[in-house]
Amino acid sequence: DWMIHHQIYLDGKLAYALKGPAYDYLKQFDAIVLNDYRLPTDDPYTQDLRTYVENGGGLVLLYEMAWEFAPLFPEIAKRAEPHDEVEEGRYVGCNNLMVTKDFEGFQGIDVNGELPLSSPKHVILEPGPEGQVFMENCFSDAVCIVGQVGKGRVVFFGGNYHRGEFEGDLKGLEHDTFMALIDWVAQ
Repeated sequence: DWMIHHQIYLDGKLAYALKGPAYDYLKQFDAIVLNDYRLPTDDPYTQDLRTYVENGGGLVLLYEMAWEFAPLFPEIAKRAEPHDEVEEGRYVGCNNLMVTKDFEGFQGIDVNGELPLSSPKHVILEPGPEGQVFMENCFSDAVCIVGQVGKGRVVFFGGNYHRGEFEGDLKGLEHDTFMALIDWVAQ
């Protein structure tokens, strides 16, 4: 997705479009950020994403991918159905998130600090047995869940950064948090 690449480039990092999900290809990357990926979770190529994480890779799943790919990492996150401010079925409209937990590697991100979103529309999740909630929305629904899978890390973040829904560059705390998620999985 253009916006994701642009944001990563602005931070002086390299970003590439995913050419294929085969494990031998994926293992060369420190982190993979998926905003829009259209294969079912039982597809062999999609299963290679799990193998990639288990073997030390870092994966950030954004917005619909966080919701769609929850069955791929059930120990970290599960799909949740919204009950408050519901928009178009599974989306919630709420402009502010709150960081709920301090994690090593997330320097400068204040616990209990508000994180205003550029686009209020997001998906919500529930933590699996190994998942830890990092951010909640204004209704205390989990919007960002992080966890360790094998030797790697995965982040489920329900924030919406699709072109058309989001314009411009991320700024301030939203930018810092977004980049911290990528840096955390790449460690």
